Amino acid sequence: MYAFGAFAALDGAAAAEPPAPNVAEVVVTADRAGLLERQPNDTVFGLDKPLLETPRSASFVSDTTLNRYGIQTLDKLTAVSPGTYTASFFGVAGAVQIRGTLAENYFRGFKRIENRGTYSTPIGDAAQLQILRGPPAPVFGAGKVGGLINFIPKTARDQGAYLTQAVGEITLTGGSYQKKNATAQIGLPVNLGAANGGVYAYGEIDDSHSFYRGIYPRRQLGEVSVDLDLGSGWSTAFGGMVFHSKGDVQTPGWNRLTQDLIDNRNYITGRNTALVDINRDGRLQPTEISPGGFYPFTTSLYSAYFGFPPAPDPRFVLNTGVGVTKLSPRTVFTSSADFSRSTTYTLYFDLVKDLGGGADVKLQQFYDRLSNERFVSYGFPADYRAWTTETRLTLTLPATFADGRVTVRNLIGASNRYYKGRKQETFNSG
Repeated sequence: MYAFGAFAALDGAAAAEPPAPNVAEVVVTADRAGLLERQPNDTVFGLDKPLLETPRSASFVSDTTLNRYGIQTLDKLTAVSPGTYTASFFGVAGAVQIRGTLAENYFRGFKRIENRGTYSTPIGDAAQLQILRGPPAPVFGAGKVGGLINFIPKTARDQGAYLTQAVGEITLTGGSYQKKNATAQIGLPVNLGAANGGVYAYGEIDDSHSFYRGIYPRRQLGEVSVDLDLGSGWSTAFGGMVFHSKGDVQTPGWNRLTQDLIDNRNYITGRNTALVDINRDGRLQPTEISPGGFYPFTTSLYSAYFGFPPAPDPRFVLNTGVGVTKLSPRTVFTSSADFSRSTTYTLYFDLVKDLGGGADVKLQQFYDRLSNERFVSYGFPADYRAWTTETRLTLTLPATFADGRVTVRNLIGASNRYYKGRKQETFNSG
């Protein structure tokens, strides 16, 4: 905070007070980064309350702040939010860690299908990211004790009031490693007789390589939201988001890790020839591992892993092409056969009746769907199909006692969440 004025210093005996200067204007500025949220919000407790008056650890990060700090993925939030750090699974920034626990991703207060490195969670359409440390409010249902990140999409009433005129923006971005990104957004006011509000749409296309060779992520995102005041105390909000990505390939980075590799980029070369793909179909079948086909306790596999005579430390023995080569930091453990394809669909609907005096009743519906298939050459390819739906009905009833000296806000509600999923993963040769 900066203040313009005058001051006097007293040293020892009392000093005569100087005459007050004529100050025409006092300018006070604070929170230049826009990190302090003053608008009431119900993410922390389920009841509208300004964050500055909330006795819990939380951070609300606006889209302006995200742009100022160049935050394009979730794992960069550590720059603006204490206690968060990357939890990207093998290079895919699907979630973050909060207080040492994998945080869950929410959309407008509803828990999404968990993203454990399946795809890079998009944040380009965020009007605000709300980071809550600690368990969610009871109204949000059961959640992880570490915390959550609540995604608030851009709408026609970002600042609490509807748009009065059309707004729009188009961005084109290019950069290193063939960075290519295009976004377009538009907001329009809506007036339909007694109903008024706004529509907001956002689209993004990203087709970029990365620092790491062989990692080529591409994504497309589209989101539409409609907010309407229907009159007589009724209002509604509904919309949806579609996301598709290819190339969010997981990688362990470097194998055969040594201090010499880290310091001097010296990588140990070689391969093991004990395991042979006899029919050259790209798979090691049990009959190829040993004549008896008894897996995993086979003579061939044991010899390949421990060597012969058996080595004291288990390892796949390098028996051909052994040597040392220089390895670039951009070269990581990946294959041209690796792939990952993800698609998500997210829908929401709100219907609210203002009962006056701070009381309201709210009916909300949420839907989220995920499909992903991926191949990872070093192991753990998978196929996921999952969807969830949640219905929530809440009633907010404030009450005042003792001639207005005591105010109590009551939240009564019920919710039902349904989840269905199919997870197929492969381990070892499975």
